[in-house]
Amino acid sequence: MSDIMKSKAFDEFLQKRCEEITADDEECVEIRQAICKIEDELTAVLSTEDMDKFVCFESLTVKLASCVGPLLYSKGLTDFSHFITTPK
Repeated sequence: MSDIMKSKAFDEFLQKRCEEITADDEECVEIRQAICKIEDELTAVLSTEDMDKFVCFESLTVKLASCVGPLLYSKGLTDFSHFITTPK
């Protein structure tokens, strides 16, 4: 099982699964909507230089979030598999 969990296909599965889970979560949807509203407001008032910084910040934030979800999901599966295979 550990070989599968290190594959690119499994990483893609985890990413998609995390997206599915958060898409169905009311709180996540509300947060996304609030972020979009603020982004629209900032776009209207920021200078080009400030907007570039904001876009970079946002990109890094999204990249981190896209890594964290699958990482935790994978670690949870690993932890669970150790729990059920460990003799009592």
